[in-house]
Amino acid sequence: MGEIVGVKLRAVLKIASAGLGALCLLLSGGCGGNNGANVVSVTVTPASDTLILGQSVNLTATVTGATNTNVTWSPCQYTTTTTTNGKTTTLPLILCPSDGSFGVLSNTQPTGTATYTAPDPAKFQLPDQTKYPQLQIVITATSNQDKKKTAKCTITLTSGIRGILQPVTASVPAQESQQFFVTLTNDVQNKGVTWLLTQNVPNTNSSGTFLNYPQLPKCDPTCGTITPDPNNPDVAVYTAPSAVPSAITPAQTNNTNSPSNVAIVATPVADNTGFVTGTITITTGGPITFNGITPTIAPQGATLWDVYLDAPNISSASQILLTYPNNSQPVVKDSTSGQIKILFPLPASSSSTTTTTATPPSTGARLRLNASDLKTSGTVTVSVVDPAQPCNSLAVGAPCTATGATSFNIIPVRPTSTASVPDDVVQGKLSQQTRVIIDGGYFGPNGTLAAASFQGNVIVQDQNNPSTSRQLNTLMSTVQINQGNPGLYPLSVVSTATPAPTPNNPSITNMAIFPDYSSTPPQVVASGIAAGTNPSAIDIDPTIGVAVVAEAGSSTAASGIQFYAIGKGTLTPIDSTGATCVTACPVTSQTFPNVSISTPTGLSVNRTNHTVAIVNYGNQSVTVLPIPVPGATSQTPAPGTPFTVDISGALQGALTLAPLPYSIGVDPDSNMALVAYSSTAVSTSANLGFVVNLNPNTADANGKATNPYGCTLGLAINPASNQFGQCLSSEVTLNTGAYPQIATAPHGHLAYVTPGGSGVVRGVDVTKPSSGNAILSSTLTAGLVTVTVITKNDASSCPGGSAPPQQTSCPFTMVPGNAGTVLITGVKPGNSANDAYFNGNFSVNVTSSNSFTYTVNNATASDTASGGAVFYGSPNQTVQITPSLQGVAINPITRTAAMADANSTSLQIDLLNALDQSVSS
Repeated sequence: MGEIVGVKLRAVLKIASAGLGALCLLLSGGCGGNNGANVVSVTVTPASDTLILGQSVNLTATVTGATNTNVTWSPCQYTTTTTTNGKTTTLPLILCPSDGSFGVLSNTQPTGTATYTAPDPAKFQLPDQTKYPQLQIVITATSNQDKKKTAKCTITLTSGIRGILQPVTASVPAQESQQFFVTLTNDVQNKGVTWLLTQNVPNTNSSGTFLNYPQLPKCDPTCGTITPDPNNPDVAVYTAPSAVPSAITPAQTNNTNSPSNVAIVATPVADNTGFVTGTITITTGGPITFNGITPTIAPQGATLWDVYLDAPNISSASQILLTYPNNSQPVVKDSTSGQIKILFPLPASSSSTTTTTATPPSTGARLRLNASDLKTSGTVTVSVVDPAQPCNSLAVGAPCTATGATSFNIIPVRPTSTASVPDDVVQGKLSQQTRVIIDGGYFGPNGTLAAASFQGNVIVQDQNNPSTSRQLNTLMSTVQINQGNPGLYPLSVVSTATPAPTPNNPSITNMAIFPDYSSTPPQVVASGIAAGTNPSAIDIDPTIGVAVVAEAGSSTAASGIQFYAIGKGTLTPIDSTGATCVTACPVTSQTFPNVSISTPTGLSVNRTNHTVAIVNYGNQSVTVLPIPVPGATSQTPAPGTPFTVDISGALQGALTLAPLPYSIGVDPDSNMALVAYSSTAVSTSANLGFVVNLNPNTADANGKATNPYGCTLGLAINPASNQFGQCLSSEVTLNTGAYPQIATAPHGHLAYVTPGGSGVVRGVDVTKPSSGNAILSSTLTAGLVTVTVITKNDASSCPGGSAPPQQTSCPFTMVPGNAGTVLITGVKPGNSANDAYFNGNFSVNVTSSNSFTYTVNNATASDTASGGAVFYGSPNQTVQITPSLQGVAINPITRTAAMADANSTSLQIDLLNALDQSVSS
């Protein structure tokens, strides 16, 4: 029956469709839809632009939906916008003046092109913004086929004039003077600036118009006077009044500034929007007492160095004189140099709400020495002189030295090097000199106190790119690169100062010369050594010359850890005592009591205490073994006691197909290890990593741990534990795939984790504890769990009711929108069958200042729970690179991380710069 109805309905629709189509053709020759008439539209590109005076922009009008695609360009027009009492008004379009003062529209073509040129800066200045507020030039194109269709381009004009005022701040005693000057750029007509003194602040007047600094009322002569130089309007002299003002002139409601503070405003004549401001503090003045300076040493070749003068009543009118060895003519520093800052004590607060507090007298000055001031070593004498005040009872205008320490000694220091760019080159590929940049310090002005060398040859500095005190720009010749053997070479920088620093040892970075494998394929220089079953990881202790290999084993072969003594072109297997083996002698679970070796997939050598940490994929544990010294006598076992830390409880057993620990990285300074997990399943636990405290499980005489890192996470998971070390310490959000790898940077506590198939590169400080909060309540409804934490300002907000050192409480610090994965433990549900929904690892969303939510795979269960704690941590660095990166190693000198991508066919090695996190491939 349904088929019969369907046939009849289709027949009716065909008849109705045919009739409707005929009606459309009869009435208009067509209807809407794909077969309808086109709609005409016009666009102009660019739709908006900002031009500096004299610049041009080419405009293009495009007409669509029309057979006639020509346009008509309207003449140049403009509009202005004002805001009064919160109401914005835009005037109708007005024709631009014909003299070109608002620009010129030219080359208008009906085919859709035109050119607008901003006013010529040699003839015109920017239209006065007080007369033409928020001026916009409007260029309109109209379709010739449909005159109602238009489009426009709105253009904002700017003069490009910018000013720098010197000094920006100045303290001027009563009746004394201070010179100011402005440096203008793009002031083509050299119109200079106008000067204004005001004590008012920008405001909206009674008419509803906003007044900015150039429109504010003057305060002179009550606040002093400003006198422009008749020969140079960009220079002016301020003269303070006879006494510090006691009131703001003219009075201004809600202005709480001190009457002793005056704003100095310099406004370019050619553009009143380009004004710059400074602050003058009027002081009572008085005789200067120069007591001394601190510090009394300074490093030669530095970029800057601060010297503080204990000199009450010193002002911006004063000058500081520096007398160098073998030079009787002092170097003069005044307020216009930008190197002096007058210092004032914090004024006592006033209890009145209607009066302001006068600025107290100055206490001294900070003199910032720059690289040129620190070029010459030796003793520099500091003196002070003022044109209107005596100093240390000497006559006005006579320089005085301090009654205490009055000189500082510039000491030669060795240069430092932090990195070089590039830090590697390919042998034979360079046909011209290569620019090599060395970052560091104490190179002297323009790099004059340092010289770089490579393989014993001095590298010349690049004269086209001058060096600085913190960066050497050098040119490395093709001979130095192309003729050397491939390898890792020192790039050294040594001081050229006279006298030389003690000791005068160079600073070193590395430069790698890679062989050109396209012309010289790599060759095996030593025969291979047979390894055990499924070797999975390797690391080296370079101090004692031992390589450690993890052997994951198989269903028929045991897992193990094999040590190898490293010789010249040889690897010799050794056992746990350092004795040589005939073939192989791996450490297994049977080698030491209570030590587990179960499918080891990752290991990391601690080069400080000569141990190796192994992550056991098979039983979710971390094992630490001492590394034997090859050929050492009577070591049973090697120094140190092996141990195993069970971390199987870290994931709370809440998930099936849970990820397993896969790789490990140990920080040699703190002996803290980061463990990353392998997962091919989509689960929130795949985003977690754990920090394991590998330090001894010992306490001092007071019962406190002998290491500062503790077992916070382990104690939360197992409250009955009394561990001080060899335990779980904290957790952190990671983002890894099936094969993540870890490497740690020396002396920075930073572990880099590669994605290993999914995610991003993470940088984790292994000494940073997890954040944690005590949980007040948890509620499960319709697959959503809502957790509320305790936010009291006491220890009850912390897991276990105990605040960390130097803390009294545990604030809720999850980041909204980026909370990551958390670990929840100790929660007691009403129904024990729901334990897995309340305890475990979950990806959460912050919902308020004391709550978060997460979803679980059960839409029918409902329950409430109490107690417990939540732990969370975010990585210190996140770097977006290719997610298929796996292997990673870190240069211990430059701390650059090299990461390998075996899946790439072109860029297989990525280099991550530790200084600025830049990536090269």
